[in-house]
Amino acid sequence: MSHFFSMELPYISIALFILAVTLFIGTRSFISPFVLRRFLPALAIFLSLTIALHFKITEDRAVEVKAAFEKGKVVLCSERRSKMGDRNIEIENGSVWKSDGEFFTNSAGNKFSMRQCVVK
Repeated sequence: MSHFFSMELPYISIALFILAVTLFIGTRSFISPFVLRRFLPALAIFLSLTIALHFKITEDRAVEVKAAFEKGKVVLCSERRSKMGDRNIEIENGSVWKSDGEFFTNSAGNKFSMRQCVVK
């Protein structure tokens, strides 16, 4: 649960902004109060469920990536720092890459989160 807020904070912020805009528009005099009473709770539930689903999918993928890495399969990670050329890094279990908690690290100090990788 400690990773939930660190991973989903951008999406939670976007959801709160959407709810604030909906609340602002729903309180205008030309909008029926019925719309706000019905739409705001439904929107809050929908946004909460989609954020929870995103977190579950991300965590399941991280478990799958870690298991595949330990079995020696190739894992693709996105190199977001590089702006040119191929932006994917192939990571294999061996002398170069190792699993360090929730990250893949190498001797050069490169670090990739398992949550942002996929099994090839």
